[in-house]
Amino acid sequence: MGAVVAALRPATGQLSLCDMGFLNALPNRYVTPRRAALAAGCLIASWFLYFAGWGLRAEFTHDDLMNCHRAVFYPLPRLLGDIVVWFRPSYLYRPLPELAYRLFFNLSQFNLLPFRAFLTGVMGMNLFLLYSFARRLTNSRETGILAALLGAAHINISTYYFNTGQIYDIFCYFFYFSALVYYLRIRQQGSPLNWRQTLIFCGLYALALDSKELAVSLPLAVAAWELLHAAPGWRPSAWTGYLRRDLLPLAAAALMTAAYVPGRVMAQDGIAAAPGYKVQVSLAAYLEKTGFYLGELFYAPEWFDARRTVAFALLLLAAALWTRSRALTFCWILFFGGILPMAFIYPRGLTAVWIPTAGLLIYGAYCAAQLREAALRRLGGQRWRPVTQVALFLLAGYGMIQAHTGIRIRWDSWQPEYSSIRNLRESLIRCCPTMPRRASMLFVTDPLNETYSTVFLVQLLYRDPDSRVDQLFRFERPLTPAEIASYDYIFDFVDGKLIRLDPIEYARRAARTAQTGPR
Repeated sequence: MGAVVAALRPATGQLSLCDMGFLNALPNRYVTPRRAALAAGCLIASWFLYFAGWGLRAEFTHDDLMNCHRAVFYPLPRLLGDIVVWFRPSYLYRPLPELAYRLFFNLSQFNLLPFRAFLTGVMGMNLFLLYSFARRLTNSRETGILAALLGAAHINISTYYFNTGQIYDIFCYFFYFSALVYYLRIRQQGSPLNWRQTLIFCGLYALALDSKELAVSLPLAVAAWELLHAAPGWRPSAWTGYLRRDLLPLAAAALMTAAYVPGRVMAQDGIAAAPGYKVQVSLAAYLEKTGFYLGELFYAPEWFDARRTVAFALLLLAAALWTRSRALTFCWILFFGGILPMAFIYPRGLTAVWIPTAGLLIYGAYCAAQLREAALRRLGGQRWRPVTQVALFLLAGYGMIQAHTGIRIRWDSWQPEYSSIRNLRESLIRCCPTMPRRASMLFVTDPLNETYSTVFLVQLLYRDPDSRVDQLFRFERPLTPAEIASYDYIFDFVDGKLIRLDPIEYARRAARTAQTGPR
């Protein structure tokens, strides 16, 4: 056990951060630290693109229709104002990704390829940010590379690839870790943030809040890093100067959070009032949701009950404290504290907590690297360090390949939703290439499973938010023949085909049915 503890304690002056495998194993003429890191980066990028590349063929989902409808028809000045004034109540809740929806729909309409290519690029930058953050936090490039490998793909984040509605989580991750990496880069140089740097940090935080409410944990992450790495000790005089000089960005971020939560989250029309976002605060709820997300991460659904979740959390905390590892302690706080915004509402998928999950990924990567180094020291084979680093990287990669299978099954599961939306759009274009403004139409049988997606699709297709799109199933009473005849268009969906009906003829048929009764 002592060897394990020694392994997890930070090594000083023993591990070059640039020697991720390969180094010294071949002549320096052929292998340099830069080339070694580049080779590992290329392998990770290939692994990431194997999964993310599926998303380039993704099509519109029901979520996309709703999100795009709100973004396209929302007044642009108000949309931009909601982004700038990040704490005021907004109908859009998360206005920054909505702006992206609006821009790309105006660019390519229902062709999602440019949008998906853009999001794939952002996800790639998120992976680089994970590497950068892990490297800075642990002072180990090996840990950063292993963390990036662990975070490059996961079957339970496949909605990132297949549902563009995950843009909120993708954007939030980008700005959240951009702010953290920016903050750490300056603080690790031994200087506080000046006023300009504080504005940049707060601007990144505001954009993260504009992307998704999960970003409210950022002040907690900054406070944890400060307490673990920069706190001046116990002298009151030292704390006075430290609070005034070094913690201004943290205080500003805390004030931003204090304005954002009541203004945009908990307001009468805030997201907390939306279905599925009702907040229920209790220890039981926290343990239940945390266990659910741990099960998603480890492919162990329903395994993490309350007792196992507590045991897992205490085990990780005990290891961090026993080894006196500030990096592991921070990772523990990042996950078990960062998950709080999602721990008291109805559970989502793993993508909803991918930000705090970075804490567990870095925790695992750091432990693996330190255990490898401890084993090497114990065996006295320091000259084999490059080989063991390569072996650990390849072993982790092999484990990833074995664990993350079934991406095609996930892809196939989205096809019915893609095809139903695509078929309706193409059928409408065939039936009505154009449609007059403020046209009224009735769908006798809804082609999209009796959702509002039909309304969103029609109004987006013809760029007319004032068109009247009624669905027969929503009426509590039968329509009269006169009401039916008043529609400009009537559509029915029979045997997978959209049929255009004559309103007058359909009204007469409805009148005859009303007189004789249904047969």
